[in-house]
Amino acid sequence: MSGIAEMKQQHLEKVDLSKDRKKYDLLADLFSIIITVEHLEIVWARGCCEDDEYTQHCQKLITRYKSMLPSIEYYYPKIDDFFKEYCPDAHAARNRLVNKGVPATTFHGSAQPGKLDNAKSDQLVIAQTVQYFITTVDGLQLSLKAVDEIHPHLKDLMESINKIKSLPPDHVSKTKVQEWLIKLNQMKAADELKDDDIRQMTFDLENAYAEFVKFLQSGN
Repeated sequence: MSGIAEMKQQHLEKVDLSKDRKKYDLLADLFSIIITVEHLEIVWARGCCEDDEYTQHCQKLITRYKSMLPSIEYYYPKIDDFFKEYCPDAHAARNRLVNKGVPATTFHGSAQPGKLDNAKSDQLVIAQTVQYFITTVDGLQLSLKAVDEIHPHLKDLMESINKIKSLPPDHVSKTKVQEWLIKLNQMKAADELKDDDIRQMTFDLENAYAEFVKFLQSGN
């Protein structure tokens, strides 16, 4: 009996718990980010947090979340499985992290007035939006294919569009950019868009830009 106990003890001594510790530390960090985003979304939706403060904290959490995904995929190839197992009620966090991938203020715009709310600043924002449209489409027509190459351009474009307060929330120049932001967020950073997707995205953005110009020319 003592011989068996000794063999068990020797086996236990050889077990390396560092891998399990690393795994659960990683999962704990992810869980913490998800719960923090869930609370942040709720607090902001209730108007208890300024837009600028919300945007800053939310973007940091999204960046941390995305940076962890390659490591998490080893244990959870489908991130939805992690949500179902550990965070089934974190609906707001899932929407922000998995679906949208950008803060609500980036996706929909801020409800609070900007610091420079005048005609001159409006002209500057319009000029920047036009430039972002052109830069993004030119990049697609040249060589941009990877998600992590295209996403920053779309994010900048979305933020710029949302600064134009007179633009309706359902205007095609907004909705098309939102649709592609969501699509890219479902992909990995290193993934590349297929030629058909690049062609469709270019077509959508060119149409969105044309409608944006029409809106400006209408004097709204």
